[in-house]
Amino acid sequence: IVTFSTTDPLPRTTEEARARLSELQTLRCPRCDRGVHMERSFDACFALRCPSCPAHFCAWCLRPAAPGEDLHSHVLDCTEAPADMRGSALYLHDSNGGPHVPPHPHTKFMAHWRSANRRRAMRLIGSLPEDGSIDKPLLVRELDSHLCD
Repeated sequence: IVTFSTTDPLPRTTEEARARLSELQTLRCPRCDRGVHMERSFDACFALRCPSCPAHFCAWCLRPAAPGEDLHSHVLDCTEAPADMRGSALYLHDSNGGPHVPPHPHTKFMAHWRSANRRRAMRLIGSLPEDGSIDKPLLVRELDSHLCD
């Protein structure tokens, strides 16, 4: 996940802040930093594999799997996942009582990340100087407009 830390220099202008906010809004592989995109037709498990590197990670929290770990148990119980997207019932098949189609996985994924991205972005905006060098209300309006798309 692209984040900012207390050691990162704060943006000094609205343009620098806008660029940092754009970086925060892009979900990335936790290992190689490649952008992650959820296709609208997605209906599989949220234990993802990066197409660019061997990383295996949770789509909800982007936690990478430890070497040799089967990430599926984490994904089923990930506390970042919406409540109706948790538990083994989501992954039933014909042989074990299914099939069960996850309830709108793309919609749930996008809503989850819009909310998470807004929280991260608002933390950054809140940390910016109050000296008028950065138009914080403009950044909030642009953020809200972007997250509604």
